[in-house]
Amino acid sequence: MRMTRQQYDELGEFVHGERLLGRPDQGIYVESAIQNFRIGARKQVKDSWVFHYSRASVALPFMTGQYRLAGSQSALVAANELIMTVAAAAGQKLVSIPDATSPVNYYQGGTIEIWSVAGTRYEFHRIASSTVSDGTDVVLTLEEDLLYTIAIGEMVLPIPSVYYAVGPMGATYPRREYAACLSMIPVTINNYFWGLTHGPCFVSCQGGGWPQDAVDCMDVFAWQDGTIAHLGAWGAGTYDGAGTSPQRVGTGLYRGDYGTGRIMLQLDP
Repeated sequence: MRMTRQQYDELGEFVHGERLLGRPDQGIYVESAIQNFRIGARKQVKDSWVFHYSRASVALPFMTGQYRLAGSQSALVAANELIMTVAAAAGQKLVSIPDATSPVNYYQGGTIEIWSVAGTRYEFHRIASSTVSDGTDVVLTLEEDLLYTIAIGEMVLPIPSVYYAVGPMGATYPRREYAACLSMIPVTINNYFWGLTHGPCFVSCQGGGWPQDAVDCMDVFAWQDGTIAHLGAWGAGTYDGAGTSPQRVGTGLYRGDYGTGRIMLQLDP
């Protein structure tokens, strides 16, 4: 079966990432002050490595001997819920939302939830791009057409991509944030980079939490500072309905009783 040109393009974007028009390629060990790919774009390379294009809202330094997961700084809070002031017709991709401050493509790669006033209708869409705010509104371009008209007064919840704002974990919402990726290089604040989300890698571990340092201690979970540990490091209460439920990020590799931070990272495949 022969592939169409569109299918070839979609396959290329899936493997190599969605590059912005006129922008150069960017390697996995390179940061850029200018955005070259769509936020959240996926790149796959050899050895099972999968990356997603990210922006460092906070600098990502390398601490001596430390390789830590970076967390998404995109917050989901009640203030994100917005009441529509401009209607959007069914069958179109453009949605104007009240937003007086956001820069261009702040919502790119993110999503929007839409609820009807009566609570009888719900839509969920991906966001392809967004304009800079004109001081009152931001115009979103959706990946697909709206199924229904959004009326004035209805509620929407637009959320940026988890990769739009990435930084060290534990600063603002410790133990309440998403471990998004592993940076392969130090990244300057506001620069763009490829964050590793799936594949074999090394991540620093908490003492007493190295995968494979004891039997049945293979899966690893994100600690609040971006390090990892197996469940034994949390102690009683974890996953028993009475304690914590940390984010699972991968599993130990190989076999043996050495205890190592060498894991198969299993975030966004």
